[in-house]
Amino acid sequence: MARTNNGTVRERDGLFYPRVRWTTEDNKPRDYKLKPTRTEAAAWKAIHTKKVELEKNGAQAVDAAKMKFLQLAEEYRIARLYPAKIINGKKVGGVKSLQPALCALKALTEYFGNKRVQSIRHSDLEAFKQQRLNKPTIHGKQRSIASVNRELELARAIFRFAIQERWLSISPFVGKAVIAKEAEVQRERVLSDDEEQRLIRACLKKDKNGRRRRLQLLALLIASWDTAARRGELIGLTWRNVDFEAGHFGTITVTASKSKTERPRLIGMTPRLRQTLLSIRERSNPAPDDRVFGYKSSPKTAFLAACREARVFDYRWHDSRHTATTRMMEATQNPELVKKITGHTQSTTFARYYNPDIPTITSIAAALEERNKVSISMLER
Repeated sequence: MARTNNGTVRERDGLFYPRVRWTTEDNKPRDYKLKPTRTEAAAWKAIHTKKVELEKNGAQAVDAAKMKFLQLAEEYRIARLYPAKIINGKKVGGVKSLQPALCALKALTEYFGNKRVQSIRHSDLEAFKQQRLNKPTIHGKQRSIASVNRELELARAIFRFAIQERWLSISPFVGKAVIAKEAEVQRERVLSDDEEQRLIRACLKKDKNGRRRRLQLLALLIASWDTAARRGELIGLTWRNVDFEAGHFGTITVTASKSKTERPRLIGMTPRLRQTLLSIRERSNPAPDDRVFGYKSSPKTAFLAACREARVFDYRWHDSRHTATTRMMEATQNPELVKKITGHTQSTTFARYYNPDIPTITSIAAALEERNKVSISMLER
């Protein structure tokens, strides 16, 4: 049980300053300095009220009533936002994409800052959402709803953390949905065969000294088109996870520690990817733990330059994942198998990555032609 004293009252400059010392269940003394009063009787009444509150709710709940969002955000950062810790191929703590999370946390703390956590309401979240949408990015562009949604998702996680720690009884997210996923602009960019050939030629182009400097980039692009693997998964791929003897043309293993969903998966190599990787191995004679493509980070500059030369516009690296997923679906018509290869765990997310073109869509109508001929003949009778 918590222990209390009777409190103290000190007079100074005509005012009475009440104070309560409370020893919590973990034997840590806490001093509560209350607002000064004009009379000694009012000071003792304030002490009695505070003691009743501490007895009823406990020191932790009373302290939480004063907690500001800045304090909560810092507690969350220490507890959850640190580089991912991987043990036996499994993430046991932290986050893999730390920098985006810290940027979102900064935006939240700049807005909510000194607001008391328990005073934040649903309307405050809506106001934050509108403020962020109205604020241009550092490049002067319109901020996307998807970007704001990521920040709101972090805020939701922070308030859930506060509830778990019993600093908050109910989240301000309760009620009408603040995070509008359906409002996000879904990219459906799929690389055409002609665009792919132009990109390949741009990567094979020699510089003024007769050297092909983009062979490394080309290998990474081919891998993304033929495996649907994420950019980070490919950049972190080591030769230990490439097996040229398995299956028809070899396999690539994406380990749980490199996978976004923390689940390992096996991907079969196409003949051109196999030949590409064999050529890299012959040139570099790598060790098992060397990275296959040699990159330590994303080759953004080289990729953008190749796209400009190839006149491939509005094409982002992640669109390669859309491209590969769509091609796999068109080749197999087996969504469950393709999901195993791409690493999608949710059907709704997977559906966003299958973006059939007009010929594929209209081929469904052509397939119905024979069936409809029967109905047409009946109508003509």
